[in-house]
Amino acid sequence: MLAAAVVGAVAGCNASRPSAGPIASDPGPGPPVEQSGDDSTNAPTSPSPPTITADGFPAQATSTSGLTFTGTTTTEPADESPLAPVGSLPRPSEAEWLAFDSYLQDRLLNSGDYAFGVAVSIDGESVHVASYGDRNTPDFVPPPPESEGTTDPSVSTIATTTTTMLPPPPLEPVDRTDRFRLASLSKLVTGIVVLQLVEDGELGLDQAVGGLLGDALGVDVSGRPVEAITVRGLLSHTTGFNPFQNTFFGRGVESCREAGARGFNEGLQFDPGTTYTYSNMNFCLLGILIEEVTGEPYEQVAYERLLTPLGITGMRLAGTFDPRPDEVMHPSVPTRNYMETLAGAGGWVATPANVVAILNSLDNTNPGFHPLSDETVRLMRQPVTGIAYSNPLDRWYGLATMVYANQSWGHTGTIENTHAMVVHRPDGMTWSIIVSGNYPENTGDLAEIFQDAINQAGIIAPAPTTSTTTTTSTTTTSTLPPPVTVPLDPAATATSVG
Repeated sequence: MLAAAVVGAVAGCNASRPSAGPIASDPGPGPPVEQSGDDSTNAPTSPSPPTITADGFPAQATSTSGLTFTGTTTTEPADESPLAPVGSLPRPSEAEWLAFDSYLQDRLLNSGDYAFGVAVSIDGESVHVASYGDRNTPDFVPPPPESEGTTDPSVSTIATTTTTMLPPPPLEPVDRTDRFRLASLSKLVTGIVVLQLVEDGELGLDQAVGGLLGDALGVDVSGRPVEAITVRGLLSHTTGFNPFQNTFFGRGVESCREAGARGFNEGLQFDPGTTYTYSNMNFCLLGILIEEVTGEPYEQVAYERLLTPLGITGMRLAGTFDPRPDEVMHPSVPTRNYMETLAGAGGWVATPANVVAILNSLDNTNPGFHPLSDETVRLMRQPVTGIAYSNPLDRWYGLATMVYANQSWGHTGTIENTHAMVVHRPDGMTWSIIVSGNYPENTGDLAEIFQDAINQAGIIAPAPTTSTTTTTSTTTTSTLPPPVTVPLDPAATATSVG
């Protein structure tokens, strides 16, 4: 695999904050980071809504009271209901969660992060939600002003003069209901909605959709390899598109549709279905495909099919420089526009609790709304037939899902000053940590940090290992540390990659 390095420094950043380091090449099958220049030059090696708690989780039918709030932390007491699954993890005490939070604050905030949020559930039940740090940052660099005469808010301009620094705003403590950038955790939302359309017969998993997308983007693909790309290929990053890093992160375009048109015009780097290459182009195109098939805006479809049935509100596709009062600021270089170009590949903002609820909905043993069948969820976790992954005994990419040999699965997300991870473990625990800041440099290290916090707090939840075995009634785990902490996302060490 070729190595590449990009430095995502933020103008005006406090010197005490860790600067963005070079992007390390991922040991998995992903491509290197795109160099400046031509994008094509890089080679890669509906049931009724459930009752919802204040934190966005489907509530257990036997335990909806007893939710206690302390500052920015929510901890639910141990559930002694006889309906609790046999062999499930014990519910940690409030003192244990306080120790857990204290470790995370020391590890993350003392390493220079501005803020973080964490959410944990056991067997689909919310057991802990907390956020610490500041919602805004003293290092914020305002975006460049629009050119005079520009009235269309969708049209952005690149500043050609020095940006004037405004006085830093007073710091505001983050609240547990504040939303963070999800980066590539957004792919879970897009993937689930696409697979719902497959289950409903509106799309075929192996349906060639290049022609449909080409027509939508105004690009003639007749007789070209891109005409043959399939829904499965888009969901699994096996279409053959290159990463298009400059397109999404170098202000090569102004929108996801412009990015898609560029991708179709440039064509594929590999034959469809032959090579795994992690590319935001795939999920940008899936968002467009959702709109073309349903005739509705992508965001609206996501709410109708997934978020509203889960009782989730407030999630949205955000811009790079338009944080709302209940959204955490992630400092960005003033001329960038990656949130607008990523869209369904990385543009959502949400709370960690929202993300845990979404991933939990894919475990049909949990209570509440389930968007997909067991068969489809199993398919999401399988490697794609015929694809050579560099570490197939450790991890692989399924359909919109990163899967680990220890039977954990979820996704990571990394963009400028954003590190996000969500994981569903075989012991029934689901967790998410989302950070505003540059630590840890490798997003996958959040798994190790989470487990360290669990261990330091004395919480009984040993890390799953590759020797983990799961049956319909029993889960056995080892106390050895997890062998896999680096996700499949080659963006996981980058501050400029989704």
